[in-house]
Amino acid sequence: GRSTRSTHAPFRGTGPAEHEECVAIGRDPVEIRCSVLLGLVEGTAWTSPAQFEDVVAAWSDAGFDEFLFYDPPYARDGVQSAEPAAVDEILASSLSRLRHALP
Repeated sequence: GRSTRSTHAPFRGTGPAEHEECVAIGRDPVEIRCSVLLGLVEGTAWTSPAQFEDVVAAWSDAGFDEFLFYDPPYARDGVQSAEPAAVDEILASSLSRLRHALP
């Protein structure tokens, strides 16, 4: 699989090539997990439900299917931290919405 903790730009559009490579060696492409650890660098933290959903959607669009977050998101190196109320709302509503909306 592939994993990263930075920008999704290098991965955008690489899915079809990886799919073909898997088939060529006899491996089912569905078995390959693509994970990302979010919240460590600017632009990947979450401070509101809307921002959380936007971040996950952008990485999903780049081909990632497993999203890992620090709990709670920590403020460091210019990365903002989420307020407890935002975390509660994300856990109560955003996760369920994303599970149903994403492939």
